[in-house]
Amino acid sequence: MRRILLAVGVGCLPVLAQAALSPEQHQKLIETCRWLAKQDLAYSQSWQPPGHPYVITMDCSNTVRFIVWKVLGLNLPRTASSQYVYLQQRGKVRAVPLRSDGKVDPEALVSQMRSGDLLFWEWTYNVPRDPPISHVMIYLGRKKDGQAMMAGSSQRADGERGGRGGCLHF
Repeated sequence: MRRILLAVGVGCLPVLAQAALSPEQHQKLIETCRWLAKQDLAYSQSWQPPGHPYVITMDCSNTVRFIVWKVLGLNLPRTASSQYVYLQQRGKVRAVPLRSDGKVDPEALVSQMRSGDLLFWEWTYNVPRDPPISHVMIYLGRKKDGQAMMAGSSQRADGERGGRGGCLHF
């Protein structure tokens, strides 16, 4: 069964665990994601970002890891599953809202999300991990037309730069 899990308040000061990003952090998040999209990196491509201490593979978890490092100066763990556990241990994870049929309620979910929140998915492929988290992306907010935007890396093509690292439609 595939589930989506939400980590909230990732980029906040420890005292403000549930607060949204500051306007300056939000702007830096958007600029960083758009800059990353212009790098035209393929999914799982090895890359050493300017100013970054080492080469990284731009899959979903390392893309989110790089964005969080660049915008907030935080160093998250390597895999989506490890990132989830790290945030869960700090009380930053909550379940997404569900409809009566048990499926995710996308309208309620988007209305609760704040810029900088991370979304985690289980079982997007078979992973021998506990928990079986296999995908992560970062919520950017809504465009002027109301479209919710995410950033990360995916093999799907449905955003400003297709399925590569950058801004994706939710």
